[in-house]
Amino acid sequence: MARVKSYRKKIACLESLWDSDVEQRLSVIPIVKLTSKLHNLKFTHLTCNTREELKHNLKKLKRKSGYGILYLSFHGHPGEIVVDGSKLKIESLASLMGTGFTNWVVHFGTCETIDIGKARIFNFIEATGVSMVLGYRKDVYWVDGDIVLVGLYSGMRAREIFNLMKDNVNFRNRIIHVTRTKNWEVRDLPMNELLTKVLKEAIDKSPKNNPYVFPNPKTGKPFTSIKTSFKKAVKKIGLPEFRFHDLRHSWCSRMCELGVDEATIRELGGWKTKNMIDRYAHPSIDHKREALERLEKVPPIFTPNLKHAHTSNLTKTLTSDNIKTI
Repeated sequence: MARVKSYRKKIACLESLWDSDVEQRLSVIPIVKLTSKLHNLKFTHLTCNTREELKHNLKKLKRKSGYGILYLSFHGHPGEIVVDGSKLKIESLASLMGTGFTNWVVHFGTCETIDIGKARIFNFIEATGVSMVLGYRKDVYWVDGDIVLVGLYSGMRAREIFNLMKDNVNFRNRIIHVTRTKNWEVRDLPMNELLTKVLKEAIDKSPKNNPYVFPNPKTGKPFTSIKTSFKKAVKKIGLPEFRFHDLRHSWCSRMCELGVDEATIRELGGWKTKNMIDRYAHPSIDHKREALERLEKVPPIFTPNLKHAHTSNLTKTLTSDNIKTI
C-alpha cells in the first residue's frame, strides 16, 4: 500500500442533502471551513444528490491539481453510502472513482460505512490507488458536534449551552434566551440560519419529555463536560491544545475581523468591559496578511513621534522601544 506523501493538500468535499428541507440546510461546510482555516488549506464543496451528479463531480475532480483529500458527506450503512435514497456499495464507488485519485486520502463522513471487513477496505484501496481510508464504524452521535457548532456560531460559554432549555429557544423571533450565565445576567442572542437549523434538529432529536436541548443521553441531565470527546476530536485534526473555551475566542476574533462594533460584541458575549474583548480577540494570520497588503497601497509616512529625525538614525529608531505592536 502506498504511503501518503503529504496531508497538506486541498480538500474536495462532496455532500448530499441530509433531509427534505432545502431552505435551511444542514451542511458540513462550517466544519470544512474551520479545518481549512486552522490548517491554511483551500477547499471546494460540491453537491451530489444523484448518482449522475456524483459521477460527474468525481470526473471533474480527477483533473484538478493540488487536491488530495476527498471528504464524502452522505448518509451511510456498512459498506455503503446513500445517494438519492439509493444505496451505493463502496465497490461501485471505486468503479466511479477509477484510478484518478491515486495517493489521495478518502474520508467517509458517513455513518457505519467502514464497519466492514478489512478485505473490502483493502480491495477499495487497491482498486482506487488511494493511500488512506478514514471514517466511522458506527452510527455517529452528533450531539457533541452540534454543541461545538452552537459554541462556534453563538459565542456562548460551555455551561450556557449545556443548560440551554427548549423553552428558552424562540424560533418565531429567532432568539436564544440565555439564562445560566457566568454573572447570572440574562441576555438574548439572535439566531442566524445555521443556529436555527442546528437547534431545531437538536430539539427534534431530544426526548420529548426532557426540557434540555442537549441532554446527556446516559443521565437525561445537562452535560457537565464534553472534554473527553472534544479532546479526541481536536487531537485527530492536529490541534491537541485547543480547548472548548477557545471556540469563544474564535467567535470573538471573527466578529472583530468582520468589523462588528465593540458594543455589540460585548452585549452578545455577555462581557462587562472592552478589556474582555481585547483579551478574547486574536486576529487570524489571514486577517493580518490582508491588513499588510492594504498597507502596500498607502504611501509610507513616518510619524514624528520619534526622538531621532535624521535618516541615518532611521533603522536604529524603528527598532527601538518607541515602536509598539498594535
